[in-house]
Amino acid sequence: MYFEDHGGPHFHVIDGRRRDKFYLETMEFEYDRLQQRKQREILRWARVREAELHRAWQLVMDHKDPGRIAPLD
Repeated sequence: MYFEDHGGPHFHVIDGRRRDKFYLETMEFEYDRLQQRKQREILRWARVREAELHRAWQLVMDHKDPGRIAPLD
């Protein structure tokens, strides 16, 4: 997530040279640029951490540090 970002709640995914955006409202990628296995991992993580991701988005929109969100165990 980036300060001064626009659009609905989302986060940016960087996997090597591949980049995409993941939207929290629809639980979908914007460009479908990542490998399917990576997309499934991110989707699973986002579903488990959905409430934390929405809180982080609000903090970023308020120009506050969102902190870190734990990976899946």
